[in-house]
Amino acid sequence: MSEKRPYLNDEELAKLINSAEEDGVEAPASLEKMVLGRIENAEQNKKIAYRRYCFKVGIGLACAVAMLFVAPSDDNAIIVQNQIAVDKQDYIAQNSQTREEVISQFQGVRSRDEVLGRKSIAEQFSDYIFR
Repeated sequence: MSEKRPYLNDEELAKLINSAEEDGVEAPASLEKMVLGRIENAEQNKKIAYRRYCFKVGIGLACAVAMLFVAPSDDNAIIVQNQIAVDKQDYIAQNSQTREEVISQFQGVRSRDEVLGRKSIAEQFSDYIFR
């Protein structure tokens, strides 16, 4: 079985508390070095993070300036838009068909004028009867 540790009685506990308050508690010798080392590491980490941030901002700025020179200006954009409009008009002129050309491709399909010019079956029947 496990060995039980004896608890301090009230008098012994009071003596321990008084001795700790009067004499004070000494920290280990390595504690100061450890705390100062952590502070230095934290400061170095902050410096590294700040340099990394400055680098990212600088890269972003350089890309923005490069885009100003690479992106087309308004004059170039107008020229490109005019060329696209001309190309579109040429394409439409070459590939468009008149209504009659489209209708002539389908057999049995009549134009609107042909349908309206023809008499309906009822008119044809009445003409036949009343002749």
